[in-house]
Amino acid sequence: MNDVDGPVYQYMTGQAQPSYAELLPGFEARSAAVREAGLANGTAFVDIAYASAPRCQFDLFIAHTPASAVPSGAVLYLHAGYWQSRDKSQFSFLAPAFNAMGQDVAIANYPLCPDVTVANISVVLRRAVVAVLSRLARMGRGQDRLTIIGHSAGAHLAVELALADWDRPLLAGDSTLQADTTLRGPACPVRAIVGLSGVYDLRPLLQTPLNDKLCLNAETARVASPVLRVHPVGVPALFAVGTKETQAFHAQTDIMAHAWRQAGMGADTLHVSGADHFSLLDDIAGQGALFTAIRQVVA
Repeated sequence: MNDVDGPVYQYMTGQAQPSYAELLPGFEARSAAVREAGLANGTAFVDIAYASAPRCQFDLFIAHTPASAVPSGAVLYLHAGYWQSRDKSQFSFLAPAFNAMGQDVAIANYPLCPDVTVANISVVLRRAVVAVLSRLARMGRGQDRLTIIGHSAGAHLAVELALADWDRPLLAGDSTLQADTTLRGPACPVRAIVGLSGVYDLRPLLQTPLNDKLCLNAETARVASPVLRVHPVGVPALFAVGTKETQAFHAQTDIMAHAWRQAGMGADTLHVSGADHFSLLDDIAGQGALFTAIRQVVA
C-alpha cells in the first residue's frame, strides 16, 4: 500500500487544500456578520444551553415567515472537526440558506474528545434535539421533529441521532454526562438526515494521528461506527460528498447510503461537482446543487 492509499493521506493530508487558508477565515467573517445582523433584527439567539456541560450550547436563527405563520420545518446543524475541534460560530454563514428553505436552524456545539468519548457526544446531543424542539415550541414555532444536517464528524453524529433509541433516558446535562432516568425524549424526533462528507466507519482512523485524541481501540471504533448497525427507523437520508475529496470519503458516503437502503429506508447520494471537503458548504450558502437537494429533503 503506497502513501496515497493509506489512511493518513485519505483522511488527513489528502483532504487538505491550499484554499483553506483563505476559505476558513472567510467562513468565520461571514458567520460573524450573520450573527450580528440576526441579533440586531431579533432573528438570532446565541449560546442557548441544552446541558450544563462545557460546549453544550446552540445558536438559533429564525426564518422569516408571515405574521402568525409557523415555518415549514426546522434544522439542527452539526459541525465538522473530527470530534475534536471547531466551533458553531464558524458556520453561522449557512443560516441564511437554511432560512431561505423556510427552515428555522439551530447550529450546535458539542463536547469534544479527549474530554469525552465519541460515543458520549452522540448521546449528549440527544439533549440538543429536545432543547431545540422545546425552544421552538415556546416561541410559537412548534415542530415535532427536526431534520439533522451534519458535516464530516457532524454527519456521523446525525446518523447516530437517527439510529438512537429514544426510549432510553436522556442525559441530565451535568458536567459528568451521566444519565438521568427521569428524563426521556420524544419518540422519533428525527424527520430526516443529511450527511455531508461523513465518516461512518471509524476503524480506519485507528491508523492516523487523529486517534491521539479520539482514544479509540478496535472495539470502541467498531461500536462507534453506525454503518455497522443500521436498522429500520423510518428516516430518509441524503448523503453527499465533493468530487475533489479523497476516495475514502467517497467510499464512506457510498457504504453509508447502501447500508441505509439495505435497511429499507430511502437514501439519495450526491457527488457535488468541483467541491472539496469545505467548499462543499459554499454550495449550500450559494444555493447550488447541494442546496437544491437539501431543500427537497426538508420540504
